[in-house]
Amino acid sequence: MIDLPSFSGKIIPRPGNYPGGQKHFVPDDSQISFWINWYKDLSRSGEFQPPVKSGLKNVDPYFGYFGYRFHPVSYIPEYYHLGIDISGRAKKGVLPISHGILEYSGFGHINGNYVMISHPHVTTLDGYVMHSLYLHLRTCHVKFNSRQKMLREISLHNYPQIEIPTTEVIGEIGNTGNGKYSPSHLHLQIEFRNKEGHVVVIDPAQALGLPHNKNKSSHLRSEQQFKLFRKKHAEDLKGWERFWKIKDNEKE
Repeated sequence: MIDLPSFSGKIIPRPGNYPGGQKHFVPDDSQISFWINWYKDLSRSGEFQPPVKSGLKNVDPYFGYFGYRFHPVSYIPEYYHLGIDISGRAKKGVLPISHGILEYSGFGHINGNYVMISHPHVTTLDGYVMHSLYLHLRTCHVKFNSRQKMLREISLHNYPQIEIPTTEVIGEIGNTGNGKYSPSHLHLQIEFRNKEGHVVVIDPAQALGLPHNKNKSSHLRSEQQFKLFRKKHAEDLKGWERFWKIKDNEKE
């Protein structure tokens, strides 16, 4: 078991306005020394592995880090990104960052094909349990069958419990959901949830022992600035051009 310090007084509502869905909380940057030690406690456990065998070297430096960015799909400035985006070839296998229990496998309009795993052995002193989410998958390899789905509904999602070991491939990198036509990537999100339905989202890079980096697009404030930015960094962003061309044509 890993027992982490309480979140009380150390989190803030996710900055910005987002349509629908649940209100998330994120680390309070004014409590930096607390969070430096908190992430060290988490990563020191040696409990976690990268979700792809190539590691985390391919996090998108323009849009893929936790925190503020210019949203490359919806063109929203100062969008607070709740995970990390790891670039990779389509069909590459995705592993869980730690062993756990399958909570969801299916499709969402924004998330595409995605898997959620709970990790009841990683908790905070104020009752939050760690969950990991794997978004925009080409396919999900772990899922509930029809009977299991019925039992889950009857039991309020407590039974059956399907255990997921660290060696099991849970899906494949893709670009489903709102990332259609964008470069293939995995969005990894780490959440801590409590019984009251509160969700605290943390930086996966720091949880896995890497330093936090600022997105190179975080300073952009308008679509016009974004288009100039795209032109300046065209070589690095060429994987996105197919998506942006389609999007720009749709607006005309």
